Amino acid sequence: MRLVRQEALGSEVKSSDDIDPYIGVSDGRLMVAQNPLTSGTFTSSGGELPNISAKSFRLSNSSSSNIVVRKRRVLLSKYFDGKNLEVVGDSESIILSNPSIDTPLGSSRVLKVRHTADNSAYSKIDAPFGLAVDQLLRCFFKVESNTTQLQPLGIYSNYGGIDINHPAVGIRVNADNSFVVRIGTTETVVSGTYAPGAWHRATINVLQDAATVSVDAYDGGATQTWTSVFSEASMASSGVGLVSELLTKDSYYVAFAAEASGVQYVDNFEILSGDQGGEYLFPGESKEYECNRTLAEYDTDAPVTGYYRG
Repeated sequence: MRLVRQEALGSEVKSSDDIDPYIGVSDGRLMVAQNPLTSGTFTSSGGELPNISAKSFRLSNSSSSNIVVRKRRVLLSKYFDGKNLEVVGDSESIILSNPSIDTPLGSSRVLKVRHTADNSAYSKIDAPFGLAVDQLLRCFFKVESNTTQLQPLGIYSNYGGIDINHPAVGIRVNADNSFVVRIGTTETVVSGTYAPGAWHRATINVLQDAATVSVDAYDGGATQTWTSVFSEASMASSGVGLVSELLTKDSYYVAFAAEASGVQYVDNFEILSGDQGGEYLFPGESKEYECNRTLAEYDTDAPVTGYYRG
């Protein structure tokens, strides 16, 4: 017998947060926690905090200087935990499924895309979530097989342009594990290689007429952090589906594509705000912060220590 949160009893598909909640006792009564009870300490040398699943955490500043703490708001998310995958295949031959596997956020349902030819799985992003300058589009991805080239993240100005060869901005993995970035008609082979079997994170940062594109690899060990594979700053947009064109539209498309047969897993797709708010953590001060899913939603400009709760 397995325990399930009451709110999830009527759901056909349950997320990892719904299964086996912790049980406590108070005054002789059974108490069930809303979320799995996990906690621990962490350290950060500055920059993005560790990729640890958490609902809240406390940061402490043991230095003699002010520390800036920043967080981007999640504007739109697709975590693929529900019955509706919220993506569509552009051909009858593409196979979409929703298995539960180990991810950087623990065991969770993900989007599995089995490409059998040159095809794509896509989602339309409608108003009020039209593209804006300095927004981040981000997802986790892992490649199972790749005969030619896979695109774990790409953005398009219209449905007719959805193809691995025609993104406004696209990140690709070649069969030899090298990476290619395509912006309009410009294709660039970048440094760094895909690590087979590991989860990676693709990020597109939208600028006025360009984009910054990066990929990080996940260290599933004790550090639970993302390590940079490559980061290409301010790559100019030219040719088909200009970034500047997308910025004028109320809607656009996101697609996970392939040049030929291959299998890729996608999880934790998010669109993050460009207005990255920040505040000071003063010397000797400790403060509580709320998370959407992980500590990595926050970054700091100096080393910190902290305590997280799941």
